[in-house]
Amino acid sequence: MAKTTTVEKNFTSSSQTGDSIFLYGNFSLSISIGSGTWTAGNVVIQRSKDNSTWHDVDSFSSTEETAGYEPVKMYYRATTDGSFNGTDVDVVLYKEGKESDTVIVY
Repeated sequence: MAKTTTVEKNFTSSSQTGDSIFLYGNFSLSISIGSGTWTAGNVVIQRSKDNSTWHDVDSFSSTEETAGYEPVKMYYRATTDGSFNGTDVDVVLYKEGKESDTVIVY
């Protein structure tokens, strides 16, 4: 089974969830608004060791550019909470380095 290197998700309403990807080591997160708006709610970053049981690790209420480090291999995904009100909000979570699972786009 081939590893997924890119997953795309553009958030347009509340309670949406992007696909997951396996990350390890250094990674970066970018949350941006395309041609739409973001007036309320949060983009929530979650992680899971089994790709089934998810735990919130951070929450953002505006655009963001940041970096992180995951010391063990974990699945990550982005979701929007129930109060999210936005259109064309892009979340990009990508792996830095030479691992084969290098990029995630929601």
